[in-house]
Amino acid sequence: MPSEVIRDFRYDEQTRTLFVTFQSGELYAYDGVEPETHAAMRRSISRGRFFMKHIRGRYAYGKVEDPSAVKLKPPEEANASSADPASPPRAGGGR
Repeated sequence: MPSEVIRDFRYDEQTRTLFVTFQSGELYAYDGVEPETHAAMRRSISRGRFFMKHIRGRYAYGKVEDPSAVKLKPPEEANASSADPASPPRAGGGR
């Protein structure tokens, strides 16, 4: 079931950056995300709930102003997400 909040996410292993695209279309980058955290998010039934508990507020982040500049390989698994009433990151936080 699709997430009400997260449209898609990708991970760059070299930079340990998690890119999250919200349903609004906004793309955010989260720095220093451990590979194990990304793997756990991929396995999570509720991606939005996982994001709220394990990502939001724990990592430096910033809005990606030019999403076309982010070139990442597609995930090995489909990013089918479940519904979750979580909200995207608050404005003003940043890296």
